[in-house]
Amino acid sequence: MKPVRKYPRISCNLPASIVFPEGNLLPIKSTATQLGQGGCLLQTKDLFGTNRPFMLELEIRNAVVRLVARVLYEYAFSDSTYVGVEFINSEDAPVVLMDYIESMITENAIWKVEHN
Repeated sequence: MKPVRKYPRISCNLPASIVFPEGNLLPIKSTATQLGQGGCLLQTKDLFGTNRPFMLELEIRNAVVRLVARVLYEYAFSDSTYVGVEFINSEDAPVVLMDYIESMITENAIWKVEHN
């Protein structure tokens, strides 16, 4: 069975920060290990709860990209937690994000969109 993805996905290692709208909490540091126009996979130490919205800040090259996102799923392991994230309004992805994915797709593709 093929993954249900609308957009290509790349392997990466980008610094990321998670900011939840409720409370006055400090950003939670994490790492984006996979990235696509529609979402990403974050490696972190925390569980957040599915469907929880937040602001994600990705450090891409010399820019900080801010995206409204929500948690789709979480996997906790002994050494780390992986959080699957969906970007809200992925059709309007920032140019910096799209340019980065496009520049990395040849060498770092995990999943490419197949056209018939």
